[in-house]
This record gives sequence, C-alpha cells and structure tokens, in this order.
Amino acid sequence: MSKLELIDELCRNSKLSKPEARKEYELKKETEFWEIMADHESEKYKRCFEKLNKFEKQLKGGPTFEKAMRKAFDELFLGEG
Repeated sequence: MSKLELIDELCRNSKLSKPEARKEYELKKETEFWEIMADHESEKYKRCFEKLNKFEKQLKGGPTFEKAMRKAFDELFLGEG
C-alpha cells in the first residue's frame, strides 16, 4: 500500500482531516524508524543494515549512517524510494 493510500485509509477510518492524517502517518513512520534504530538486534534493523553499502556499514552512526538507514527503511517497509 502506498503512502497516499495509507493516509486516505487513516482519513476514512477516523475523524481526521487529510492534513491531520498526514501528520499522524508521519509521526507513526518516525516512531517506527527510531524504534528500529534503538534495537540493533531486531529483524527490521538487520534488514535495513543489509541494504547499506560497505562505506555506510562502517559508519555505525552519525547523520550519514542515519540517512542511509532511513532510506533503507523507507524502501523496505514503506515502498518509497
């Protein structure tokens, strides 16, 4: 399901307006990403990490590593990218 479809579903299943649903979607996405980043042993973290290139894997932290992990997260779990 695409990002827009998920937002539309949020609107239909709740009393949220589109802007409110979009904000809710972004908040849930952000929360899930940081939960994954906090648990290096989780299956989702490992799957994201596997998608990184050799250089990104060596970083183990910092803004470049975070950006690479976020891109992998979006591709794997949100169908974005």
